Amino acid sequence: MKRLQDIVFGVVLGLLLLVAILFIMQARYKALYQKLKSRVCTNPTLVDFRQLNPAVSAVWRTDTNGDGWEEWVVSYWYDISGRYSPLSCVVYHREGRGMPILYPYKLQTPDNDYLGEGRIAIGLADVLKDAEAQARPELVVSGIRDIVTTTLAIFQVDVAKEATNPPGPSFSNPYHCKGFFRATLKITRAGSDVIVWDRAGSERSQFALRRAYKPSQGSYFQPGTTALLPPAEASIEFADGVPADILDTPYAEKLVLAFYTMLKGDVAPYLTEQARKRLATGQLDYGSPWPRETLRKVLVQEISYVPGLEDTTSATTPTSLPRVAQVNAKVLFLGPGGESLLRNIQWHLVQQENRWKLHDVSAS
Repeated sequence: MKRLQDIVFGVVLGLLLLVAILFIMQARYKALYQKLKSRVCTNPTLVDFRQLNPAVSAVWRTDTNGDGWEEWVVSYWYDISGRYSPLSCVVYHREGRGMPILYPYKLQTPDNDYLGEGRIAIGLADVLKDAEAQARPELVVSGIRDIVTTTLAIFQVDVAKEATNPPGPSFSNPYHCKGFFRATLKITRAGSDVIVWDRAGSERSQFALRRAYKPSQGSYFQPGTTALLPPAEASIEFADGVPADILDTPYAEKLVLAFYTMLKGDVAPYLTEQARKRLATGQLDYGSPWPRETLRKVLVQEISYVPGLEDTTSATTPTSLPRVAQVNAKVLFLGPGGESLLRNIQWHLVQQENRWKLHDVSAS
């Protein structure tokens, strides 16, 4: 009997000692425990979305709504047809107390359109702060085709509110699309300015239609709609900068666009000797109401080539006349006095030593 009591006493004493050791370890190594717990809880492999859906493209962990918990942001392929299949995106939140659930919120674009083709990238940025929107980052989703951004969606995120119970179907989506852009060439962003570059079918190769968008009252959309605000600026530009061999171009309109692109620099190589003299004396009316050195920006709105006699006659027809060309342009100038009126400009070019040169111009 005494032996049984000793055994029971030994077991109880051993359990008490184990509890004491665990208590001491928990108190002493609480910080380490919390660090390990945090590291495990942020491991995206704990929730393997690819096992749930093979159409998963990518998974990110980031705190999108400022609640201190990193949500799962998951992109999905759909209508799969190859490398450039469209992508949608869902953010999974931890919702509810006690035994929380993972609740999905789709990043909804106007007309339920795709977020990208190829792959997407996400980030948090204070895009709308200049528009007096809420002072916290927006979720920016970039659709990347090959190596350039061709779609851009900007979502304003509601401040996190803890739900007392798991939400139902009527639980409001905290991600509000404040701008959605698509381009045939590329999209760039500098702060809140979004620049969309498109190739216009009627334009010369290397020409791009550039549109610059700015938000108003915390959105890029017109009030009450999902239509974009009118662009703050629009111009025709070289998609990848002025070509290094632009002086050798066979296209007269490219030389005219390069002239306006480089207007504040050395434009003498673009001009004939007569035109250079007129420029130096201020007699070459290329459209600007202000001196070149005071200009802030030049926006070419339209540009077109007028076929000459050489374009319409047979190449076998002999002629001793110099080859000439006409290029028409509509240009806005931004200078110390604000923005000029839209100027209609007519350039006349001649070929000298097989190179186009700007020779004469009139503006109205």
